[in-house]
Amino acid sequence: MFHKLAAKHLPYPKLLRTAIERRLVTVAFAADGGVSFIISPACGNVREIREAIERRKRWDLRVALAEGALFGVFAVAAAAMLLKQAFR
Repeated sequence: MFHKLAAKHLPYPKLLRTAIERRLVTVAFAADGGVSFIISPACGNVREIREAIERRKRWDLRVALAEGALFGVFAVAAAAMLLKQAFR
């Protein structure tokens, strides 16, 4: 939910951003929120670009994990509040 929105607005690593600006990498967004990175055959440093893409994917994963932790804490707090109200 939130991680899909945040994934669109997270910054790209500098190398990946430069490759996108030079049209060596194309970013394609799927209808379900997925992201694909298409590397041009003209790209000379494919390995470094793939590492930058993996770094970006790790950022997306961290946002998704933080969202899950936030909702988990909220659920526990809400349950604790409801139990406290029920046993007064």
